[in-house]
Amino acid sequence: MKVITNRTLAKSGLIALLLNLLLFVYIVRNNGSHFLVSELRRNPDATDYLTLGKNIALHRAFSRERQMPFSPDPLRTPLFPLAIAILGSWKHPWTIMAANVVAHVATCVAIYHLVRSWRSELEATIASLLVAVNITVAINNFLVMSEAIFIGLLSMSLAVLLPPLLGAATGGHNGRRIFIGGILLGLATLTRPTSLYLPVVLALVVFSTRGTPHGWKTRFRLVAAAVLGFAVLVLPWVVRNAAVFRVPRLTTVDSSNLVYFVGGGAFQVERSLSLDGARRAIAEEYGLPSYSEVQNPWSSTHTVREIDARLRRAAPKVILRYPRSLMLSSMLGLVKAVISHNVSVLARICGRQWANPGTRELIHLRRPALHRLLSNGPLLAGLCIYGSMITLLTTLGSLIGTVTLVADRRSRQYGICLASIAIYLCLTVMMFGFEANWRSALPLLPVSAALAGTGLVGACRSSWEILMNGFFAHQG
Repeated sequence: MKVITNRTLAKSGLIALLLNLLLFVYIVRNNGSHFLVSELRRNPDATDYLTLGKNIALHRAFSRERQMPFSPDPLRTPLFPLAIAILGSWKHPWTIMAANVVAHVATCVAIYHLVRSWRSELEATIASLLVAVNITVAINNFLVMSEAIFIGLLSMSLAVLLPPLLGAATGGHNGRRIFIGGILLGLATLTRPTSLYLPVVLALVVFSTRGTPHGWKTRFRLVAAAVLGFAVLVLPWVVRNAAVFRVPRLTTVDSSNLVYFVGGGAFQVERSLSLDGARRAIAEEYGLPSYSEVQNPWSSTHTVREIDARLRRAAPKVILRYPRSLMLSSMLGLVKAVISHNVSVLARICGRQWANPGTRELIHLRRPALHRLLSNGPLLAGLCIYGSMITLLTTLGSLIGTVTLVADRRSRQYGICLASIAIYLCLTVMMFGFEANWRSALPLLPVSAALAGTGLVGACRSSWEILMNGFFAHQG
């Protein structure tokens, strides 16, 4: 990996910093109290993270309870709460927000180096800029949420892992480099469990695709180094859960998501219910603990192990109850998550009401929708349009980039690998069912930006060639 001396790459990082600085000034001018703990506790996830960090710092307990006995928590993974505890963010939230901004810049750098390992400097720069100017990431940086640090660690792990795994980087230290990449992927997984099965995806790509210069023994050794680095970080938390709850898993959140989000989405579509209504129907019909009980197991008469076991037994029945509605709700959730934005969150942060224009009406340019959008003020309306355009550009560019990379023999394995990771991450978005939103889709950004860098450059070149050929043919 080259030393960061590229001026364009430095500018990409500076653009990310500038975007975050402008948002910071805007928030301070409109609602400086946003940076107080009392304000941030209005969000349930932020409340959980702040409580966990505070309990780690003051009571050495990994618990979401606000009072004794501080029952241990089976749902959250430890790295983000630990960062809150170390940085003192449970009393000074700005410190974790600053860490989010650093992670944003790190993502830009990592994506540049990932793309540059196979493709041109221009493609790497475009990919990096797509991350730098993403307004959804920037707004998220001013929340106590784990997504920014997760995508930063994920991007760094891919930039370190993929070149030696796929043969783009050669040298005597590949095993050590891949081990470090596995550690970074483990850190990402301890931040959010989204990447838990990513080592399996990478192993399948390495062993099933042609084009790598590595023989079978070398492939096995490199994959083993990555898995070892990953396991060194992740397994201790699995052991902790096995010892404390007798549940040998990284987290129990997947069982509740399968039942109450994936299954809940199918119930929503099939029966025209709200999410809360769907959850109540599932709990009653299958004799399960309520969603509130699952989220707050210390208030239940059942143990964490019993709750998790009951959910896992019921999950296949709940999910497959309405197959057609399951597919429809999952696909609608994925599309909604990919195209959604969080400008409404920025409006709420600044103490303003967001008039939702409605995506479908806005796409059709209907006057009431345009009126509602503009009623939010020129800045918020402009950010909404800007964010939507960047998302559209990244999404279309990633689709073109996938085709371009797979069609090119020199970078085919790289393209297949990125596409496989993207498909895997899309499946994790579907774990939120019909209620998937912009937060669910943020982990997709590093991979989609990497693909879009190639896709957008290729599309522009093709358009230019067509334009020039038509011009000269006309002149002739």
